[in-house]
Amino acid sequence: MRTIVICLKLFILTFVFSGQVLAIVDPLSVSNNKVGIHIISPGFEEIRGAAELANTSGGDWGYITVVIQSNDRNKGKWQTFFDSLRKYHLIPIIRIAGAPVDSYWDRPK
Repeated sequence: MRTIVICLKLFILTFVFSGQVLAIVDPLSVSNNKVGIHIISPGFEEIRGAAELANTSGGDWGYITVVIQSNDRNKGKWQTFFDSLRKYHLIPIIRIAGAPVDSYWDRPK
C-alpha cells in the first residue's frame, strides 16, 4: 500500500504539476543538413574542407564525425576545435576510441 501511495505522489508531481519547458533555441527553427563527413584529425584545413562539403547542398549546420582517442585529453586543443566547428556551422558527432595496439584498437578506459 505504501508503494502505491509513493508511486501516486510521484505521478502527480511529475505529470500534473510540471509546466511547459522552453528551450533556448527551437531546433526546428534553424535548418540543418542531413549531410555529414568524417575527419580523422582536428586540423583547421580539414574543418574548412568538411564545412564546404557538408554545407554545399543549400542547407546549413551539417554534421561532422571525429575520433578522439581516450588518451588525448588536451582541453585547449579540443576547445579550439569545437569553437572552429561552431564558426563553420558544423555539428560534431564524437567517437571515443582507445589506443591502437598491434592490428586492432584497444577499448577506451
